[in-house]
Amino acid sequence: MLSKLLIRISLVLLCSAHFGTFAQSSEDVLFLYGSTTEYHTGAQMPLVNVLIKQDGEKLSSLRTGRQGRYEVVLDLGFKYHIYFEKDGFFPKHYVIDTSGMTEEQQLGGFTFDVDISMIPKTKGLDLAICEEPISIATFDAEQNQLTFDAEMAQKYADAVDNAINKRSEKSR
Repeated sequence: MLSKLLIRISLVLLCSAHFGTFAQSSEDVLFLYGSTTEYHTGAQMPLVNVLIKQDGEKLSSLRTGRQGRYEVVLDLGFKYHIYFEKDGFFPKHYVIDTSGMTEEQQLGGFTFDVDISMIPKTKGLDLAICEEPISIATFDAEQNQLTFDAEMAQKYADAVDNAINKRSEKSR
């Protein structure tokens, strides 16, 4: 159950993050990819702006394609903040911290699939939680993989659910 929760956490990010594949890559890099969808309908969301910061500095930016897909290759050994923004939607972001990995742990690299569900801005919906990262992924030496903080992701999802429920109750 917990692994399924991690695989698709509705980060109400109004964004749901699908923390799926943690496979090893053929190079010593992080191949990061995923898709963006609309929170309520699950429809693909094209043209979402994706900003990548490496150790606090802007590294690059891109837009998701027509299918809402994004992919980027990142060097290991750094801390990354990945931001998703689109007009009319609450912003979302997550963190991947590979800064503490040894060269041996970096061998082979990693492939990481993270899907994001964007939540439309709605009058009366307060999602201040969107200022915080959905979760932080770090390297788990015992499992030899990058792993998101499940507790942090659950708290984020709960905060989103609570805000949506609170807004729904007010509109009745």
